[in-house]
Amino acid sequence: MLLPVFLLSGCEGPSTAVLPGNTNSTLSDMSELSLEIKDANPYFLREMIERLSVVADDSDEIERKEADAGQYLRDFLTGYGYEVSGQKDIVEAVRFAEGPEADIILLVANYGGTVAGTGAYDNASGAAALLETARLLAEFSTDTEVRFVFLPGSRSDLDPVRSYLGNLEIDDSSRLLGAVQVAPLGRNAARKNVLSTSDGKPTFLAEQINRICEAAYGEGIPCLPHEQTIQNVLLRNRIPTVVYQGSFQAAEQGTVLDRPSLISYDFLADSVDVLSHTLASLMDIDTPSMQAKAHFYNDIRDDAYVQKALAVLPFGKNVEALEAVTGQLGILNVVNTDNDGREILCYRYPMKWFGVDQIIDTDYYFTDGQLTSVMLRADSAGIEYEEAVERIDSVYGEYTGFSNSPSGKICEWVVPGKRLRIVLTPNHDGFDLTFTEYDTPKHLYTADTLGASRLEELFERFVPESAREYIRLVCYSDGYGKTKGYLEQEEKADDAEEMTQGQKTAGNYVIGLDLEDALNDGSGWRDFYGTVDILMRLYGEYLKGQTTEPYYQDFEKRFGIAEGSAMEGSPQTDGGLTGNDWITDEEESGKGEADVPDFAESFCLFVMAEKPEENLGEWGDRVRFFYEYEELTEYRNQVREGM
Repeated sequence: MLLPVFLLSGCEGPSTAVLPGNTNSTLSDMSELSLEIKDANPYFLREMIERLSVVADDSDEIERKEADAGQYLRDFLTGYGYEVSGQKDIVEAVRFAEGPEADIILLVANYGGTVAGTGAYDNASGAAALLETARLLAEFSTDTEVRFVFLPGSRSDLDPVRSYLGNLEIDDSSRLLGAVQVAPLGRNAARKNVLSTSDGKPTFLAEQINRICEAAYGEGIPCLPHEQTIQNVLLRNRIPTVVYQGSFQAAEQGTVLDRPSLISYDFLADSVDVLSHTLASLMDIDTPSMQAKAHFYNDIRDDAYVQKALAVLPFGKNVEALEAVTGQLGILNVVNTDNDGREILCYRYPMKWFGVDQIIDTDYYFTDGQLTSVMLRADSAGIEYEEAVERIDSVYGEYTGFSNSPSGKICEWVVPGKRLRIVLTPNHDGFDLTFTEYDTPKHLYTADTLGASRLEELFERFVPESAREYIRLVCYSDGYGKTKGYLEQEEKADDAEEMTQGQKTAGNYVIGLDLEDALNDGSGWRDFYGTVDILMRLYGEYLKGQTTEPYYQDFEKRFGIAEGSAMEGSPQTDGGLTGNDWITDEEESGKGEADVPDFAESFCLFVMAEKPEENLGEWGDRVRFFYEYEELTEYRNQVREGM
């Protein structure tokens, strides 16, 4: 059994900040049981972040500065005695153990930034946390091999991590206890960390991090479901992965506002202390090998993926995206073409469905590279046709239609909220169960739909009552991962004659929020702060269309029209809206472009981000513009208090 690991009292640079929600004790206060490991040093962390932050205006400059950051990592880690290698711009530092069968722990972080941002929080903070952890453990006695891997953050593709994993020896994979991806940490406004896995269930290493934090502070770290790019690629290679990160995504991420001043270095040091002591507890030469325990805990012996009944099937995604989420490598079973000459590929995966504790061969059909249908070959499912009907009914409600066939009754379920059609067909071996997605532009939810009340509460909390006289909320979905929200202007016909001229100009508006993108199965938030961010951008678009207020007119006089902003292409004319203004995944990912933000994006950053420094050029000027209005500053404070 592992003993809790604590810091020696009197170590240099002790951190005085305490993780929120925990006791007033720090790791360095608890020295009854201790190992020779020092506190994380906030001053070192500040220097690391300043060296790892990448400020650049074009791709050539960012490539050069990212190379400088990579060289800084190599020099630093070499100086502390690590064996440093790497392919291209990947930096890998290893502490080898003596035995050839030693446990391996893999730690991964991005370094560098984007063309638009410095990457101070995202993700120089994560890279610095990993680098400081490597410094603290450099001379720690170990019987465990620890690998620190730094991947270039400016790369939009996943070639670096795929390249690294492709060169990972099979024998090494079998010795892995798991991986920790260190994401942005130490945010001033957050001061709370979470652990994330693809399904919300802790891995072996997640449980160790939680245990150390709980022993030191009296409260553990929650583990939440969240898909991370690197995490998914690691999962695809059968490496159980946990993401260690701040509790929410900062609005400044991917923008030029992402500066070192955002970081609480004492809090970041506390976060490093938890990570370094977790590793120390596993590296201690007095502890036995954890391979058997980790493999049992991670349940990586089971070759079948357990499909959640209410999980959104990834229609429209490619093979790689599916395999990243499931951690399964499929077998190419069929290659064909349809009547239009499009290529159809069928991959077969071992899966468990609807609580049936038996592997069911599941075929995923991809047309032109995108998932279009899923079929369960249930001849070996171990349940009869009637029981299959009952199990599906219990999840999606009673079937909505049926037809007769020579083999028996064919049942069909239509699930509007998930745009899903399910067909159960009996055959001589058992039955076939097929899932397909039907196309509909937008499904509207009623007020009593599960989860709609949560969006309504969010809307009422963050949109002023005076504005709600002219804006109503619509809960809709066009499928997870497509549009996230929209703003639409509509005519108010009933009492148009009684409206003042100013009110006629204001008109009536609809703000739509996609329920599936906001909530997990209609209950828990997928990303609470991300949903508030969407709402603020849409409310900013509403303010832009109001001729009764001076905000947009003053903004336009001072800055002109923003070119190439994240909202470019919206149907706007002179502060008004002529159609729907949608927010999509592409526009979200475009938030980090070098072009200056438009009115709505600047307003959103004004509300969600910290007040920018004076030396941030037009980006900072556009965000600070809104502070000139006392009522908007008061509104900002109310929103931030509400979060």
